[in-house]
Amino acid sequence: MLDIKKLQAKAQKAAEKMGLTPEEAKAFANAAHDVYDEVASDLEPDNKREGTCKRVVVIEVALDAGRVEQRIAGRYGSQQPAIFADNPERTKAIIEILHQTDYKTKIDLVGPMFPFERYEVGC
Repeated sequence: MLDIKKLQAKAQKAAEKMGLTPEEAKAFANAAHDVYDEVASDLEPDNKREGTCKRVVVIEVALDAGRVEQRIAGRYGSQQPAIFADNPERTKAIIEILHQTDYKTKIDLVGPMFPFERYEVGC
């Protein structure tokens, strides 16, 4: 397991850089992890013997799928309301922030949700 305190410190700095509240940052990270949970069985393992992928690949897939923004906006699945449904203006602002944020900052933000070096995929 990676150093969770370091991952959390990077995530906090990323959230501050992006102008997100702790609740908003956690929602983004949770949404990224939910996306990983959904797509993990579709990923091809880079280590076929272990059936695993490197952390960096898992995070990339979770962020690149575009589903994180869809979850936050409430456009993902008919049963999935917007994460901040009670504040549609802030939801729009968060989506805009995400579109303007560099990839490294997003990786840092979701880092604590992915504390292991390898993850099971292709199950």
